Amino acid sequence: MIQSGLIPTPDAIAFAIGIVVVILGFVISWRAYQGYRRNESRPMLLLAVGMLLITVIPTLAELIVIPWFVARYTTPGTGAISLTLTVSRLSEAVGISIVIYSLHSRRT
Repeated sequence: MIQSGLIPTPDAIAFAIGIVVVILGFVISWRAYQGYRRNESRPMLLLAVGMLLITVIPTLAELIVIPWFVARYTTPGTGAISLTLTVSRLSEAVGISIVIYSLHSRRT
Protein backbone atom coordinates (compact mmCIF):
# COMPACT_ATOMS: atom_id res chain seq x y z
CA MET A 1 0.00 0.00 0.00
CA ILE A 2 1.30 3.48 -0.91
CA GLN A 3 1.37 6.05 1.83
CA SER A 4 -0.49 9.22 0.90
CA GLY A 5 2.36 11.40 2.17
CA LEU A 6 4.67 10.11 -0.57
CA ILE A 7 2.43 11.08 -3.47
CA PRO A 8 3.07 14.64 -4.64
CA THR A 9 0.10 16.95 -4.81
CA PRO A 10 -1.01 18.41 -8.15
CA ASP A 11 0.25 21.81 -6.95
CA ALA A 12 3.71 20.37 -6.23
CA ILE A 13 3.82 18.71 -9.64
CA ALA A 14 2.75 21.94 -11.36
CA PHE A 15 5.39 23.89 -9.44
CA ALA A 16 8.12 21.38 -10.37
CA ILE A 17 7.13 21.53 -14.05
CA GLY A 18 7.17 25.32 -13.84
CA ILE A 19 10.71 25.28 -12.49
CA VAL A 20 11.78 23.01 -15.38
CA VAL A 21 10.15 25.42 -17.88
CA VAL A 22 11.99 28.39 -16.34
CA ILE A 23 15.33 26.58 -16.48
CA LEU A 24 14.84 25.47 -20.09
CA GLY A 25 13.67 28.96 -21.07
CA PHE A 26 16.77 30.50 -19.52
CA VAL A 27 19.01 27.99 -21.31
CA ILE A 28 17.44 28.71 -24.71
CA SER A 29 17.53 32.47 -24.12
CA TRP A 30 21.14 32.36 -22.91
CA ARG A 31 22.23 30.38 -25.98
CA ALA A 32 20.47 32.86 -28.27
CA TYR A 33 22.10 35.75 -26.41
CA GLN A 34 25.50 34.12 -26.82
CA GLY A 35 24.79 33.86 -30.55
CA TYR A 36 23.96 37.56 -30.57
CA ARG A 37 27.23 38.44 -28.78
CA ARG A 38 29.34 36.17 -30.99
CA ASN A 39 27.87 37.28 -34.33
CA GLU A 40 26.39 40.68 -33.45
CA SER A 41 23.13 39.39 -34.88
CA ARG A 42 20.10 41.46 -33.88
CA PRO A 43 17.66 38.63 -34.77
CA MET A 44 19.41 36.42 -32.18
CA LEU A 45 18.94 39.11 -29.54
CA LEU A 46 15.27 39.37 -30.45
CA LEU A 47 14.97 35.59 -30.26
CA ALA A 48 16.51 35.63 -26.77
CA VAL A 49 14.09 38.32 -25.57
CA GLY A 50 11.13 36.59 -27.19
CA MET A 51 11.94 33.25 -25.58
CA LEU A 52 12.22 34.90 -22.17
CA LEU A 53 8.80 36.48 -22.67
CA ILE A 54 7.27 33.20 -23.83
CA THR A 55 8.72 30.88 -21.20
CA VAL A 56 10.30 32.53 -18.19
CA ILE A 57 8.18 35.61 -17.50
CA PRO A 58 4.72 33.94 -17.64
CA THR A 59 5.87 30.98 -15.58
CA LEU A 60 7.47 33.11 -12.88
CA ALA A 61 4.37 35.31 -12.86
CA GLU A 62 2.08 32.30 -12.44
CA LEU A 63 4.23 30.59 -9.81
CA ILE A 64 5.58 33.42 -7.67
CA VAL A 65 4.79 37.05 -8.34
CA ILE A 66 1.06 37.05 -8.95
CA PRO A 67 0.14 34.56 -6.18
CA TRP A 68 2.16 36.66 -3.75
CA PHE A 69 0.52 39.88 -4.96
CA VAL A 70 -2.96 38.34 -4.86
CA ALA A 71 -2.49 36.91 -1.36
CA ARG A 72 -1.21 40.20 -0.07
CA TYR A 73 -3.33 42.85 -1.79
CA THR A 74 -6.61 41.39 -2.97
CA THR A 75 -9.65 39.78 -1.48
CA PRO A 76 -11.15 36.52 -2.75
CA GLY A 77 -13.36 36.86 -5.79
CA THR A 78 -11.77 40.01 -7.18
CA GLY A 79 -10.52 38.53 -10.45
CA ALA A 80 -7.12 37.34 -9.29
CA ILE A 81 -7.15 34.41 -11.71
CA SER A 82 -8.02 36.76 -14.55
CA LEU A 83 -5.08 38.98 -13.60
CA THR A 84 -2.71 36.01 -13.64
CA LEU A 85 -3.93 34.82 -17.02
CA THR A 86 -3.88 38.30 -18.51
CA VAL A 87 -0.28 38.99 -17.50
CA SER A 88 0.86 35.54 -18.65
CA ARG A 89 -0.93 35.62 -21.98
CA LEU A 90 0.16 39.19 -22.71
CA SER A 91 3.79 38.25 -22.11
CA GLU A 92 3.42 35.18 -24.33
CA ALA A 93 1.75 37.17 -27.12
CA VAL A 94 4.46 39.84 -27.10
CA GLY A 95 7.16 37.15 -26.96
CA ILE A 96 5.72 35.23 -29.90
CA SER A 97 5.45 38.46 -31.88
CA ILE A 98 9.11 39.24 -31.19
CA VAL A 99 10.18 35.71 -32.20
CA ILE A 100 8.22 35.97 -35.45
CA TYR A 101 9.80 39.36 -36.13
CA SER A 102 13.26 37.94 -35.41
CA LEU A 103 12.70 35.10 -37.88
CA HIS A 104 11.69 37.51 -40.64
CA SER A 105 14.20 40.28 -40.01
CA ARG A 106 17.43 40.55 -41.89
CA ARG A 107 20.74 40.22 -40.15
CA THR A 108 22.21 43.62 -39.30
